[in-house]
Amino acid sequence: MKAVRHLVLALALAGAVGAAGSHFAAAQEKKAKDRDTKGVATFELYKDAGNKYRFRFKDAEGVTLAIAPHGYESRAACQKVVEAIRTSAARAKMADAPTK
Repeated sequence: MKAVRHLVLALALAGAVGAAGSHFAAAQEKKAKDRDTKGVATFELYKDAGNKYRFRFKDAEGVTLAIAPHGYESRAACQKVVEAIRTSAARAKMADAPTK
């Protein structure tokens, strides 16, 4: 009888620790997710008044840095332009515009 009582107590304790641990793990995952997205610039895709797709490029604070020069007929076409910007921007050179 005493052995059963110890087993039940041990299982209850293990269950309590497991429940607390899963809450702790969920909190850790949320913190990691927040840390991964905090301080990251974002491309936002949206439809304009003419029902065409456009994008905005915003910095981590939400300040708009760039916008699409025109609307695109499909979301896929807009996404293709965003991907082209993302892949080529890191290799882009800084240059002064030609003077007139």
